[in-house]
Amino acid sequence: MDTAKKATYNIVYNRKNKLNSDGRALIQIVVYLPSQKKRKFLSTGIYIAPGEWDEQNKKVKKNNPSYIEINRIIKNTINSIEEYEYKIITENKVFSLTKLENYVFKKNISTSSFIDFYENEIKLNQSIEHKTRKEHRYTLSILSEFRRNITFNEINYQLAQEFDNWMRSIKKLSQNTIHKHHEHVKRFLNLATQKEIYDASKSSYKKFISRKVESNRENLTVEQILALEQLIIPEQLDELREARDMFLFSCYAGLRYSDMQALSKSNVRKDSAGNICIRFQMQKVDRYIELPLNSLFDGKPAKILKYYMDFGKEKIFPQHSNQQINRLLKIIAVSANIRHTRLTFHVARHTFGTLLAEKTQNPYLVMDLMGHNDIDTSMIYIHRSQERINQQLRNVKWDL
Repeated sequence: MDTAKKATYNIVYNRKNKLNSDGRALIQIVVYLPSQKKRKFLSTGIYIAPGEWDEQNKKVKKNNPSYIEINRIIKNTINSIEEYEYKIITENKVFSLTKLENYVFKKNISTSSFIDFYENEIKLNQSIEHKTRKEHRYTLSILSEFRRNITFNEINYQLAQEFDNWMRSIKKLSQNTIHKHHEHVKRFLNLATQKEIYDASKSSYKKFISRKVESNRENLTVEQILALEQLIIPEQLDELREARDMFLFSCYAGLRYSDMQALSKSNVRKDSAGNICIRFQMQKVDRYIELPLNSLFDGKPAKILKYYMDFGKEKIFPQHSNQQINRLLKIIAVSANIRHTRLTFHVARHTFGTLLAEKTQNPYLVMDLMGHNDIDTSMIYIHRSQERINQQLRNVKWDL
């Protein structure tokens, strides 16, 4: 083989000198063909932070938790391309960058495992939050159980139907859980498109419609909330009192447990009259929310907040684990004689939304204070509030 015709391969990091929104940049393989004096940049689909790249050795550094896996993927990719080049030349055919590009594209589409891509992305993307990573791993396990080997060109409408039927009939999953799994699959198809190894726009899987259904949004009654307020907890049982107070704060302010755990003194504002407002970034909607605590439910959330702020710690509320808080809430429910409703922070948040809708009948206020992304979600609370009113009216005896 004429070595003058042989292509040269190099690894390039952050060629465009531009980081993405996660502060990472792409690793590419540059192929140079001396005979044509042309080069081609091929995406590896791998993004890393600048401090994780060893420019001298063209490798990912050890400070990246997945450095061994990433370096192996890059090496294997180059070996695969070189083998293809050797095959073309030994067959006395002309090797060109166009042929190489078509080979890489077809290889990615027809033989690359979507399951492997999904799994690698979870491993490699360190910016994914723990809870989100856990949800993605659950979808991966369900998808792998359904069919272990799924290549990109098998991702179509028929597969979506089969996957949907299997989750429904075999796994007995709820409609909203099924919907979430479909959304995760579509998310990773879009991610493969962004990394230029797939074209999700040509996949009929995206045309498969899976809809969410309205879930049972349990909430406490005013009487049950008062029972919690009036519950006498011995002084030595600090954890129980803290769990009760945090749950009530969520009922009065609508915060999720994760947002309450993240709440710090830097989120608190006071006006000249001493009224308390909290401004914080909701984790699920990624935008800032402002809550005037003195204006909500006669200032009850402001009183709870002030009590815990007086302890002088930066994080306002005690840092209990989710498991621990749920265990404590079970004890509190029994002590307050609350039956048939499991106390969770989901229930507390729904209680806030329900009471807010009943008192104001204003969906836009519900939307603003609860941090909803769309008015349809807020309207659910308004509809439920109206149905409660209608139910009460149907039970009235109009003795006129």
